[in-house]
Amino acid sequence: MPATPWKVMLLTALAVVSCGRLSTEAEEAKDAVDTTDSTSNEGALMDLASADDVAASACSLTSEQVAQAMTEGVGRRLKDPACVTATRMGSAVDYAMNACTGRYGKVVVTGTVHVVYTANADCSVDAVASGTGIRINQATVDLDATGHYTKDASGLQQVVVSTHSKGGTDDVQLDHVGHYTVTRDSADCRTLDGTWSTDWSAARGSATSSTVATGLKKCASACPAAGGHVEHTGVLGRTLTVSFDGSSTAQWSSSKGKSGTVALDCGAE
Repeated sequence: MPATPWKVMLLTALAVVSCGRLSTEAEEAKDAVDTTDSTSNEGALMDLASADDVAASACSLTSEQVAQAMTEGVGRRLKDPACVTATRMGSAVDYAMNACTGRYGKVVVTGTVHVVYTANADCSVDAVASGTGIRINQATVDLDATGHYTKDASGLQQVVVSTHSKGGTDDVQLDHVGHYTVTRDSADCRTLDGTWSTDWSAARGSATSSTVATGLKKCASACPAAGGHVEHTGVLGRTLTVSFDGSSTAQWSSSKGKSGTVALDCGAE
């Protein structure tokens, strides 16, 4: 799913969306899938190649021209493009969102994200994003994130993302960190590799959850390809490994010796 980089702040949504289901390994397996899906399909929205004109001509564009191209492409991947307004100032763009939603409507975002673009001499592009008081569903977070975009001679595109967000709700606070790489091939298939973790704190105590994704490949209208897997450690300390075989059902096993399956939300992006 190509995407516009204003959505970089949705990286934080993976921590918010996946909070709460803790009682059984089966529920934690679903959390593992949800947080990975959020990172792949929302976190990958830092993909600077989303505007095809930029991807095709990054070597010939200045930083200001990259920012202008991103401004012109804003909103086209949203359910309601009118929910976001982009204002460019040199090589920086402010993306002001009002109840913006993505493809499934699971995440609602309100707030302003400031992104600075840099076109490099080696034809790569950097983006640095920040925002304070961003409302994501029921949580409010502050965001800092970076993305480094490259495209090789074969057309393989890659964005390396680092993100840090802090905030939460009145009841639960979070501190989320992610480092991962999204690779997009000529068939518009994306492969996710990386790690992310969240420290949670509440009146009843604190805990940490973490996820490692390896070789998780997904094409636009298909389920995750065979061979990818996710290792997820939940706030109760249980570690689950979820393996994908190309079907709409993933297999999971836990550090407690249990196993099972989880249904996947496959389909067109």
